[in-house]
Amino acid sequence: MKYRKIISILLALSIYSLGLYTSEAFSSNNFLVLSDIHLDAVKNNPMEISPDRERDENDLDPITFTNLLSEIHVSIDTGTVATPDFIILLGDIVGHTRTKPDSPVDSETIVFTSLKNKFPKTPILYTFGNNDAITVNYGPFADKGRRDTYKSPFNVATIKSGWVNGFLSTGTDCHLQPTTFPCLLSENRTNGYYSAYLKSGLRYISLNSALFSPKRVYVTEQDAQNELQWLRDQLQDAERY
Repeated sequence: MKYRKIISILLALSIYSLGLYTSEAFSSNNFLVLSDIHLDAVKNNPMEISPDRERDENDLDPITFTNLLSEIHVSIDTGTVATPDFIILLGDIVGHTRTKPDSPVDSETIVFTSLKNKFPKTPILYTFGNNDAITVNYGPFADKGRRDTYKSPFNVATIKSGWVNGFLSTGTDCHLQPTTFPCLLSENRTNGYYSAYLKSGLRYISLNSALFSPKRVYVTEQDAQNELQWLRDQLQDAERY
């Protein structure tokens, strides 16, 4: 769902267009965006980087993923790429092919853990993608029916991968640490959306757009309406502050 990524970034930029933070704060931000990793934890053959057509089986393999992260890290260390203040991990980190029931858990664990280990001092913000639902594609962010502890990507990030919070790796709370950024402002751990401050006055809004899809399963229209109401409240609050 490519428009999910657009929504997340444009909503952050819409706050800028309203004049709710200074141009100086905006221009000083360096951040890294990773999107649509589509990792298959058990894939052995390398991903074809420039395929002649789109194929679901051409998911990213763990070795290539590790190499890509290493290349990014080297580029930052050598100054080729500016050191990011934070990392935005946009959704669909799980591959299209699910070879076993726990494939999403395995793939998410690799991604969350690898990023935390490779960038231990850099805050990482995660946006949910439809492929990231633990039980089924376009499923709920948190599957209450699962019997194990890994009911959502949030659980995988915090329990298996060392994140303090499943939306923000550092777990910084704006209400408790108002001068440390990024920090979490509001979160819904059941349906997978949240807001954060990236800098003072720079609000980031991350939506779960799978709730609005006709392909959605095990979620309701009321879930979608609740998210829209939350979004209205966030935008109104941003106008006040």
